[in-house]
Amino acid sequence: MKQKKRSLSFICLMLAVLMLLPLMFSCKKEEEVTGDETTAETAEYLDDLGEFDFDGYEFKTLSITSEEGTYTKFDVEELSSSVLDNAIYYRNREIESRFNVVLKSEEDTYPKCNSALTTQSESQTHNYDLIMLINRHAYAQAIKGYIYTVDDLKYLDLEKDYYLQDVNEMSSIKGVQFLAYSEESLYTFQRTACMAYNKNMAESLGITGLYETVENGEWTFDKFFEYARLGTSVNGDGEVESYGLYGHGDYMFCTFFTAAGQRFVEKQNNTLKFTAASNEKLDEIANTEINLMKENVMGYSYDYKNPNDCYEVFKNGDALFCGTVIGKLLLLKDIEGWDYGVIPWPKYDAGQEQYNSRIIDAWIHVAPISNPDPERTGVILEALASGSAKWVFPAYYENSIQGRSLRDSDSVEMLEIIRGTRVFDWGSVTWSESLRAPLETGVFVKQNMSVATVCQTQNKVIYNLIKEAEAGAQVLLSK
Repeated sequence: MKQKKRSLSFICLMLAVLMLLPLMFSCKKEEEVTGDETTAETAEYLDDLGEFDFDGYEFKTLSITSEEGTYTKFDVEELSSSVLDNAIYYRNREIESRFNVVLKSEEDTYPKCNSALTTQSESQTHNYDLIMLINRHAYAQAIKGYIYTVDDLKYLDLEKDYYLQDVNEMSSIKGVQFLAYSEESLYTFQRTACMAYNKNMAESLGITGLYETVENGEWTFDKFFEYARLGTSVNGDGEVESYGLYGHGDYMFCTFFTAAGQRFVEKQNNTLKFTAASNEKLDEIANTEINLMKENVMGYSYDYKNPNDCYEVFKNGDALFCGTVIGKLLLLKDIEGWDYGVIPWPKYDAGQEQYNSRIIDAWIHVAPISNPDPERTGVILEALASGSAKWVFPAYYENSIQGRSLRDSDSVEMLEIIRGTRVFDWGSVTWSESLRAPLETGVFVKQNMSVATVCQTQNKVIYNLIKEAEAGAQVLLSK
């Protein structure tokens, strides 16, 4: 199995940082960053920015409201018992001390964040230096010219390891990078698909060695279907007592496609192509999913008002597998009486080169075009990227290692496999409203359309979106 993995040196560095974090956070008074003073731990930078003095400028950020399972905090005001909050605190205080700047933050819903950016850009007012947007809004705003792109923010060094090279490559158009994803976008990792499984139920069913199965490249659809059917139980009244797989439909339906190596929008010679309408394999996979639902092997919730309610089925021990995303594993932390593990979604078959882990969404901070100082903003964005790699991402792993999400060290290794095999599909992420949403509703919820029919219906819409994106890229190329 040719599996993309982080370098050994990076993992060793991460583990070293993780071991130091509890000590650093327990000694907060001695290590607090104040004024121009920094400790030995905070003096080493991963970036090459050099020295800047922004004269105490108040740098304002509007982020999407943070909640459990969706960590989007930009700042915290004081140290606490939260490892992740403390990492944000240290990152930001380090930046403030280093560049003589004051970081301020507000939060709101993602539609209001998008409206705020539109209003600010169109009126040329300056309320926020950075605004967090959901991916589809970020690209739409970039194509309209309402945000600064990578080329406008000259201090961004996309060759650095703390940029998400895989995501940035997959989400570029004609070689143009509208958005620069880095470790600062923790949400991109949080919204990567994974599976949790009930280890106790698996053992009782004779299912063993799942981690080894994954590592050996043998975790395939056939193996998963076999195990999921073993985990399905229906009583004499036709009531489901346990599902083989349960979760939120939005995290599962299209994930089967990605896991099987299929894409709605292919990238060919740096150009986007909408190939889903003629891809018969998508309908084959969809029909398999529908049959699993008819057999009561697969159950789902499609409730967006209470999206976390679906986890109660798994937490109650009534499902062998749970289709979810990494961030939502936090919702399983209070399970008692039995253990669970975390694995990637299976491959289509053993011949598939690697696992494919679907990115459900990727929220990112962007700079409104009305921001009067793109140089200063570029410096802060770069520092946020490098600082997040130094402080925040290791702390996110720390939360998991300490047992808030994960129960064993093997699951941490599984996260590395998942992180190293992320897939960004334009049709599933950026143009989700035009393709993924109608496909999920028509094919899986109502079951009155095929994948091919939905794609043919939306063909002109997606074609125009691609042309619009390519035109926006061409404008930047011609500058």
